[in-house]
Amino acid sequence: MMQMGTNNKGFLPPRIALTSRTSTAPLPNTIPTGTIVFNTSTTGSFPNLITPGAYWWSAEDKQWTNFSTNLDTATAKYTNSETSTNYNTTSWQNVKLFGNLIYNENSHIYSGNTTAHTLTVKKKGLYSISSILSFDRLSGSNSSMVSMAARIFVNGNPVGTEQVFSPEETVSVNSDRGLFSHSFTEYLQLNANDVISIRIKKTDGVYSSGYGDSAVQFHASGDSSFAILRIR
Repeated sequence: MMQMGTNNKGFLPPRIALTSRTSTAPLPNTIPTGTIVFNTSTTGSFPNLITPGAYWWSAEDKQWTNFSTNLDTATAKYTNSETSTNYNTTSWQNVKLFGNLIYNENSHIYSGNTTAHTLTVKKKGLYSISSILSFDRLSGSNSSMVSMAARIFVNGNPVGTEQVFSPEETVSVNSDRGLFSHSFTEYLQLNANDVISIRIKKTDGVYSSGYGDSAVQFHASGDSSFAILRIR
């Protein structure tokens, strides 16, 4: 172990013009976690924007982190990649929102499961969870009068508010198909290792014959999203 001590000098790390928050260039492809540089460039765009300052590299997360970044308030965002599941069913089912990872500022807090369509938080705290759900109703006439409910589940249990959205007869496009969307934000106190999912089903109730039976799928890949922020 090496210890440096001084009361009138500073530490000057190598000055490097990095090319991206997720690239080691111009350094070698493989560098160990903890590598420190002073970046001299401004390049990239959100979420991979990088500006001048001192950074350290995480080989696990494959990204540079500025020393001024507060990792306890990190965010993560995912979007859907599939569009074939029918969500207008009588039983709750996990919404398939974890097909595309847009960014994860701290994998030590967030871990997405693309098979179970869940996200695990690894640190206790107050979180903001937001979702945009964009749907394609596949048929018209009476069956198009759908009514659906969405809710956050934690460890398989419903929490927060159950939201009901009833688009009625949405505008018809492409041979009686119709587009509609729903968005919401919830603030939840979560514990370490809580497993989060968003679930959807057909609203409970008695429907007139032939009403509300149209299949409802996601409109397009990347149109629906899940975002989470640890506030404190």
